[in-house]
Amino acid sequence: MKYLFFILLFITANVTAKPETNNSIAFYYSAPMPLAEMTFYSRVVVQPELITKHELNWLKQRNIAVYAYLSVGESFSKSESSLTVNPNWNSHISDLTAAQWQQHIQNSALSLKARGFNGLFLDTLDSYQLLDKKHNKSAQQA
Repeated sequence: MKYLFFILLFITANVTAKPETNNSIAFYYSAPMPLAEMTFYSRVVVQPELITKHELNWLKQRNIAVYAYLSVGESFSKSESSLTVNPNWNSHISDLTAAQWQQHIQNSALSLKARGFNGLFLDTLDSYQLLDKKHNKSAQQA
Protein backbone atom coordinates (compact mmCIF):
# COMPACT_ATOMS: atom_id res chain seq x y z
CA MET A 1 0.00 0.00 0.00
CA LYS A 2 2.97 2.35 0.46
CA TYR A 3 3.35 2.40 -3.33
CA LEU A 4 -0.29 3.34 -3.74
CA PHE A 5 0.20 6.23 -1.32
CA PHE A 6 3.23 7.40 -3.33
CA ILE A 7 1.29 7.22 -6.60
CA LEU A 8 -1.65 9.13 -5.15
CA LEU A 9 0.67 11.71 -3.64
CA PHE A 10 2.39 12.08 -7.01
CA ILE A 11 -0.92 12.48 -8.83
CA THR A 12 -2.34 15.05 -6.44
CA ALA A 13 0.97 16.96 -6.21
CA ASN A 14 0.84 17.55 -9.95
CA VAL A 15 -2.51 19.34 -9.77
CA THR A 16 -1.95 23.04 -10.19
CA ALA A 17 -3.87 25.29 -7.84
CA LYS A 18 -6.16 27.79 -9.49
CA PRO A 19 -6.20 31.38 -8.24
CA GLU A 20 -9.98 31.63 -8.35
CA THR A 21 -12.04 31.32 -5.21
CA ASN A 22 -14.70 29.01 -6.64
CA ASN A 23 -14.25 25.86 -4.58
CA SER A 24 -17.42 24.13 -5.68
CA ILE A 25 -17.50 20.48 -6.62
CA ALA A 26 -19.91 18.36 -8.64
CA PHE A 27 -20.29 14.59 -8.52
CA TYR A 28 -21.62 13.28 -11.82
CA TYR A 29 -21.81 9.54 -12.35
CA SER A 30 -23.74 9.27 -15.60
CA ALA A 31 -23.39 9.92 -19.32
CA PRO A 32 -23.43 12.03 -21.34
CA MET A 33 -21.77 14.78 -19.31
CA PRO A 34 -23.87 17.99 -19.17
CA LEU A 35 -20.91 20.18 -20.09
CA ALA A 36 -22.61 23.58 -19.86
CA GLU A 37 -23.84 22.84 -16.34
CA MET A 38 -20.37 21.74 -15.23
CA THR A 39 -18.97 25.24 -15.87
CA PHE A 40 -20.53 26.29 -12.55
CA TYR A 41 -18.03 24.10 -10.70
CA SER A 42 -14.28 24.28 -10.24
CA ARG A 43 -14.00 20.51 -9.70
CA VAL A 44 -15.93 17.51 -11.00
CA VAL A 45 -15.80 13.89 -9.85
CA VAL A 46 -16.80 11.42 -12.55
CA GLN A 47 -17.04 7.71 -13.24
CA PRO A 48 -13.98 7.44 -15.50
CA GLU A 49 -15.54 4.82 -17.78
CA LEU A 50 -18.47 7.17 -18.52
CA ILE A 51 -16.60 10.31 -19.58
CA THR A 52 -15.31 10.66 -23.11
CA LYS A 53 -11.91 12.05 -24.06
CA HIS A 54 -13.68 15.02 -25.66
CA GLU A 55 -15.63 15.75 -22.46
CA LEU A 56 -12.54 15.44 -20.28
CA ASN A 57 -10.55 17.79 -22.53
CA TRP A 58 -13.46 20.24 -22.76
CA LEU A 59 -13.64 20.53 -18.98
CA LYS A 60 -9.88 20.83 -18.54
CA GLN A 61 -9.69 23.55 -21.22
CA ARG A 62 -12.03 25.57 -18.97
CA ASN A 63 -9.81 25.04 -15.93
CA ILE A 64 -12.22 22.60 -14.33
CA ALA A 65 -10.30 19.93 -12.41
CA VAL A 66 -11.61 16.46 -13.21
CA TYR A 67 -11.24 13.67 -10.65
CA ALA A 68 -11.82 10.03 -11.42
CA TYR A 69 -13.85 7.95 -8.96
CA LEU A 70 -11.86 4.93 -7.76
CA SER A 71 -13.31 2.31 -5.45
CA VAL A 72 -10.47 1.10 -3.23
CA GLY A 73 -12.30 -1.43 -1.10
CA GLU A 74 -14.90 -2.93 -3.40
CA SER A 75 -15.50 -4.15 -6.91
CA PHE A 76 -18.58 -5.18 -8.85
CA SER A 77 -16.56 -8.06 -10.30
CA LYS A 78 -15.72 -11.08 -8.21
CA SER A 79 -11.99 -11.82 -8.12
CA GLU A 80 -9.52 -13.89 -6.16
CA SER A 81 -9.26 -10.88 -3.81
CA SER A 82 -12.99 -10.88 -3.00
CA LEU A 83 -13.74 -11.71 0.62
CA THR A 84 -17.53 -11.32 0.78
CA VAL A 85 -20.46 -9.49 -0.77
CA ASN A 86 -21.65 -6.09 0.37
CA PRO A 87 -25.44 -6.65 0.33
CA ASN A 88 -26.12 -2.91 0.20
CA TRP A 89 -24.57 -2.57 -3.26
CA ASN A 90 -24.28 -6.19 -4.39
CA SER A 91 -20.55 -5.57 -4.73
CA HIS A 92 -17.55 -7.59 -3.60
CA ILE A 93 -15.51 -6.40 -0.62
CA SER A 94 -11.87 -6.79 -1.52
CA ASP A 95 -8.97 -8.04 0.55
CA LEU A 96 -6.87 -4.90 0.88
CA THR A 97 -3.89 -7.00 1.99
CA ALA A 98 -3.83 -9.05 -1.21
CA ALA A 99 -0.94 -8.24 -3.54
CA GLN A 100 -3.21 -8.87 -6.54
CA TRP A 101 -5.73 -6.27 -5.33
CA GLN A 102 -3.04 -3.72 -4.48
CA GLN A 103 -1.58 -4.16 -7.97
CA HIS A 104 -5.05 -3.69 -9.48
CA ILE A 105 -5.51 -0.40 -7.59
CA GLN A 106 -2.02 0.81 -8.56
CA ASN A 107 -2.61 -0.06 -12.22
CA SER A 108 -5.98 1.68 -12.14
CA ALA A 109 -4.45 4.83 -10.64
CA LEU A 110 -1.67 4.92 -13.23
CA SER A 111 -4.12 4.34 -16.07
CA LEU A 112 -6.36 7.17 -14.89
CA LYS A 113 -3.38 9.50 -14.57
CA ALA A 114 -2.33 8.60 -18.11
CA ARG A 115 -5.83 9.45 -19.37
CA GLY A 116 -5.37 12.98 -18.03
CA PHE A 117 -7.44 13.13 -14.86
CA ASN A 118 -6.30 15.72 -12.33
CA GLY A 119 -6.57 13.27 -9.47
CA LEU A 120 -8.58 10.54 -7.85
CA PHE A 121 -11.63 10.49 -5.61
CA LEU A 122 -11.07 7.44 -3.41
CA ASP A 123 -14.16 5.69 -2.09
CA THR A 124 -15.01 2.55 -0.11
CA LEU A 125 -11.84 2.82 1.97
CA ASP A 126 -13.82 1.60 4.98
CA SER A 127 -15.65 -1.32 3.39
CA TYR A 128 -13.53 -3.77 5.36
CA GLN A 129 -15.58 -2.65 8.39
CA LEU A 130 -18.42 -4.79 6.99
CA LEU A 131 -16.32 -7.97 7.30
CA ASP A 132 -17.21 -10.48 9.98
CA LYS A 133 -14.96 -11.44 12.91
CA LYS A 134 -13.12 -14.18 11.01
CA HIS A 135 -11.30 -11.49 8.99
CA ASN A 136 -8.48 -9.42 10.48
CA LYS A 137 -9.81 -5.87 10.29
CA SER A 138 -6.57 -4.42 11.70
CA ALA A 139 -4.62 -5.87 8.77
CA GLN A 140 -7.20 -4.46 6.36
CA GLN A 141 -6.98 -1.01 7.95
CA ALA A 142 -3.17 -1.03 7.83
